[in-house]
Amino acid sequence: MDALLRSKADKADCQTLLERLRSGNLIGATPTAKATEAFTEPSRNARMTYQVAAFSQADAVKGMAWLKTLPNVCDGFTAVDPSGNKAIAQVVQTSLPKAGDDRFGVRMSMVTTVQGLKTTLALEAAAARIGPNAVSVTNGGLGGAGHADTRQAIQSGAQRLQKVLAGQTPQG
Repeated sequence: MDALLRSKADKADCQTLLERLRSGNLIGATPTAKATEAFTEPSRNARMTYQVAAFSQADAVKGMAWLKTLPNVCDGFTAVDPSGNKAIAQVVQTSLPKAGDDRFGVRMSMVTTVQGLKTTLALEAAAARIGPNAVSVTNGGLGGAGHADTRQAIQSGAQRLQKVLAGQTPQG
């Protein structure tokens, strides 16, 4: 999975997407504060990265606007991994529950052949903005991406952040 995310894409915004998926920072700007947690599921060769971060209002809005361009800009692109293997990739919009002031999600699929074996990387990337703050999730791997997990992480993350911003203590 990491080798595919280190690939060089033939489109600048798609290259930026690969870099942001690798870092877990979908908004792109340097946050003023952040907390990141990563979870792995070795049996599926999958990983979820969950980040809550504070940005300037302008950076948060700009990052969300960029994310929304990806289904059009990266609807089909080619990438070459560090070993020279070519991958064909596609980005499509996913559905998310109502969460925060703004939300958006995409699914990226990359198909390549490594040592004669067809390999598919499926990753979901989603973010919910609450004012200048954002909850973002990257989820998936060579074993696929669990869309229900992405939706749940965004919805519960946005709800918890809203409670914290209101001075409340979230439960659980």
